[in-house]
Amino acid sequence: MTTNYAPVLVRSNQKVLAVQASWVRSIVLAVLDEENQKGELSILFVDDQEMALLNSTYRKRKGATDVLAFPADFPGAVVPILGDLVISTPTAIRQAAAHSHTPLHEISFLLIHGTLHLLGYDHHTSSDRKKMFKKQAMLFERVWGNHQRAGKTG
Repeated sequence: MTTNYAPVLVRSNQKVLAVQASWVRSIVLAVLDEENQKGELSILFVDDQEMALLNSTYRKRKGATDVLAFPADFPGAVVPILGDLVISTPTAIRQAAAHSHTPLHEISFLLIHGTLHLLGYDHHTSSDRKKMFKKQAMLFERVWGNHQRAGKTG
């Protein structure tokens, strides 16, 4: 792992699941390291009601979604500011149950997915989707696998 300093600010506005900030940071920093990137970002955990409001306001879509990424563009910043991620914990819990894995497994996946969005990956076209999902799968296997082996699963 490189020593690129990247502040990762973590905040929670929900009470459904306790998520350790140090664990969240370790997932995101591992992705940034794998992508040879550095930068500052913030992550906010919310409930479905708050996520639905954000989804409606910024994407004009009804209801909660699992993760929203808000890339930032501040040219010339000493430390690049990557942007903000918002994750709905209740949605992550439901998705985890539907896929027969743990909520922290799902949140790890959403952190990786959202961070890739902040780094410029997207899935609007089939070629972009293929590229992003291939990268996401590789990163998830590497990052989640390393965390499980080290006993850092939340």
